[in-house]
Amino acid sequence: MTASAVIRYPTYLLTAAWWSLVLFTSGEGAGAGWTRRLLRWLLGLEGEALDTANLIVRKAAHVVYYAVLTFLLARSLSLALRKPALPVAAGLALATGACDEWRQSHFGSRTGTAWDLLYDGAGILLVVAYCCWTRARTK
Repeated sequence: MTASAVIRYPTYLLTAAWWSLVLFTSGEGAGAGWTRRLLRWLLGLEGEALDTANLIVRKAAHVVYYAVLTFLLARSLSLALRKPALPVAAGLALATGACDEWRQSHFGSRTGTAWDLLYDGAGILLVVAYCCWTRARTK
């Protein structure tokens, strides 16, 4: 491992671990009700507009969260293994999403759904597609 990789590896790995810790420590308070209150306060939305904004923000959060997690895992694993680790990173991110949806199904104010896992997968696929595109461009 090069000197810069020695510094970057723990940075990516610790950030991925922190990112996952945030996910798994969010309890009942991180449900749709919290997002609704925040959107009502920030944007002054009510009724159907609030419901639509809440849905968009929550589903976009799934996509962004798992895209970032996949990127962090891919970078840290690639540095550790000294070869591209995108399939492993994508699998770990998807497994994390499945575990989180299962965990959410045990909270009264939250729901764990296969639909949310599809949004998680969309974020993962965005990173996979981007990495494949950049790899193809550099060849």
